[in-house]
Amino acid sequence: MSPGVATKVVGASCGLTAFAVCVAAGLLADNPVNTILTRALVGLVAGQIAGSIVGAIGERTIAEALDRYRKTHPFPDAGARSSTSAAPAETSVEKPLAA
Repeated sequence: MSPGVATKVVGASCGLTAFAVCVAAGLLADNPVNTILTRALVGLVAGQIAGSIVGAIGERTIAEALDRYRKTHPFPDAGARSSTSAAPAETSVEKPLAA
């Protein structure tokens, strides 16, 4: 996944969740439609901002952990393999008897 995508997904998810919660709460409270939608839009923006911040923190934390892991567990050099280890292992497979 390219950088920044996870942050956008988390931000959008939090914003839409906040919007849905605001609409449901407004309907349960019997508020007028314009009040419900105004508060839901404010919740959408606030949720998106908060989700983007949380997503960016999470994405950076994961990237740093992966970098640290890659430094402590490097891949073996491809040229260091011997020619015998690259050959496929033979398996014992019984051949059916010819009739």
